[in-house]
Amino acid sequence: MFTKRIEKMANLLPAGKVVADIGTDHAYLPVYLIKNSIVPRVIAVELNPGPLEAAKNTVAKYGLQGKVELRRGDGLKPIMPGEAAAAVIAGMGGATINSILAESLEVAKSLKKIILQPMSDAHLVRSYLQSHGFRLVDEELVLEDNRYYEVLVVQPGDSSEFDDIMLEIGPILFSKRHPLLAGYLEEKICHYKQIIDSLDRSCKVGAQEKKQYFEEKVYFLEKVISCLLDVPR
Repeated sequence: MFTKRIEKMANLLPAGKVVADIGTDHAYLPVYLIKNSIVPRVIAVELNPGPLEAAKNTVAKYGLQGKVELRRGDGLKPIMPGEAAAAVIAGMGGATINSILAESLEVAKSLKKIILQPMSDAHLVRSYLQSHGFRLVDEELVLEDNRYYEVLVVQPGDSSEFDDIMLEIGPILFSKRHPLLAGYLEEKICHYKQIIDSLDRSCKVGAQEKKQYFEEKVYFLEKVISCLLDVPR
C-alpha cells in the first residue's frame, strides 16, 4: 500500500504545506502524508468515479475526512492558484502529464514545487518543461517490484537546455551519478535491442531508418554507462 514510490515522493514535498495530489487513485499518498505529519492538508483530485470512490473509502478508513479533501475533476482544473503550495502528478504517461500542465499553466506556475512521476515517456516531460517555463531541480529513481520509476522535481523558472540524450536519461540523474542509473539504462538498452531485432526482420517501409535510430540510441546510452562506471566499453 505505502510503496517506495509513495515514500520517495512524500519526502520530496515541502513539509508543512498544503499539497494537491492529482490523479489520487486510492488516495494512498495523501494518507501517507497526513499519517506521517509531513503536511497538514491534502486536496486529492480524481477524474474517474471508481477510483474516487476507492479514495473516499481509504480516507474514511483512516478517519482523515477533515484533512484530505476529495475533488472530482480533470488534472489541475479543480485547483485554484494559491490553494496549494505543491502538487504531485504521478502514475500516468508523459504525454498526459504534459497535457495536465498545459491545460492549467496558471495554476501550475503558482505552485512552489511539482513532483512528476511519469510511467512512460519521461523525455517528453523534460522537453515540455524546458520549453514552457519550468526547471528541473531534482530527479530520483526508484526500483520497485523489479521496475524502475523516474521522479522529477520541478519549479517554475528558467531552464537549462538539454540535448536529446540528456532528456532521455535525466540530466540531474546523470550529474549526481544516481546509483540506480546504470541499471536503468541497461534495461533501456535491452528494450531497444529487442526493437532493433524486430526491425531487422521487418519488410515494412522505413524499418531500416527506424533500426538506425535505435542503434544510435544504444550507442549513446552505452557511452553514458561507460562514463558512469568509468570503465571502457
